[in-house]
Amino acid sequence: MNQAPKKNLIISPVGADKSCHKTWIAGQRSFDLMLVNYGDVPGRYREDAQYYFEIKGFKLEILKKAAQAHREIVNRYDAVWLPDDDLLIHTSEINKMFEIFHAYELDIAQPSIKNNFLSHPVLKRCFWTRLRYVSFIEMMCPLFSKESLSEVLPIFDLTRSGWGIDILWSSLLKNKRMAVIDQVGVVHTKPYSPDNLYYRKLHELGIDPGTEQRSIEEKYNIHRDYSIKKMEFYSYFHSWAQPFLKFLYRMPDRY
Repeated sequence: MNQAPKKNLIISPVGADKSCHKTWIAGQRSFDLMLVNYGDVPGRYREDAQYYFEIKGFKLEILKKAAQAHREIVNRYDAVWLPDDDLLIHTSEINKMFEIFHAYELDIAQPSIKNNFLSHPVLKRCFWTRLRYVSFIEMMCPLFSKESLSEVLPIFDLTRSGWGIDILWSSLLKNKRMAVIDQVGVVHTKPYSPDNLYYRKLHELGIDPGTEQRSIEEKYNIHRDYSIKKMEFYSYFHSWAQPFLKFLYRMPDRY
């Protein structure tokens, strides 16, 4: 008996003049889209999404408000992706990401980063692996199973900046199937800058992201873990090279 196809949802905060979400929905897709407008222009991008809400605030706190207020919608889906709106990726690649997520029965994951606008080098795209089982998934574009999202959603507003929350959810889900999907990559279109609108607003409110992150690390006695647990190599990648690559990533011999 054939199983029913998995249902997938993207929830993304939008508000800037230029949002990459239009590239996500440019083709035939296997997912629905929920946009949460945090900006000052009412109705902006409403026509692009199946679900649309307007909530002021910062990324994780407004996503928590949207997901909790519309729990009956979110609970219809087997996987939920929470990308920033400055990530460039085509519909077909998103479809592939969800397909791999379900095929490997992952609990939390993210696509790899194609370019150099990234904060965590371990998340940079690796061309000889389909995916890597890791110990950390960042805030920029996490993909959760319905069950994992339900488990970690309550912590989304522990800091306003969001800093430290990805360290905490990676710790809480450390015994789950967590992976960077190298077969699919996104382009981060904006470099990190302390002068961008996000950080300027935090500064105006007297919020220091670094201080918030340290408070999470100290309270829960955790730290960011960049270790790689296992690599799923492409079948055409010669087995003689795999030990060398594992050495580069300092992986345990059992893998």
